[in-house]
Amino acid sequence: MTNSALDKEDFCRLVEAHQSALYRTARSILSNQQDVEDAVQEALLRITEIIEKIHDPVCPETKALVGMIVEGKALDLYRRRRRKNSRPGF
Repeated sequence: MTNSALDKEDFCRLVEAHQSALYRTARSILSNQQDVEDAVQEALLRITEIIEKIHDPVCPETKALVGMIVEGKALDLYRRRRRKNSRPGF
């Protein structure tokens, strides 16, 4: 993400527009609130990497993209936790 004010403003608009959907999606996959917050934070970090490619922070296509990113992060976290908890001796 570049340091321009427009990018920061767009990121804030994106978070405001999609915050509840981000948490709702992560909660549908993860049961632990800390894991939900971690997945959302990881998704937001990923979004900062691609924010300049997003044309409109509040359009339906952006909502779909944001949803896919948070879903992927939540599933990754779910798999990591499941592998960690299924190891013998733990």
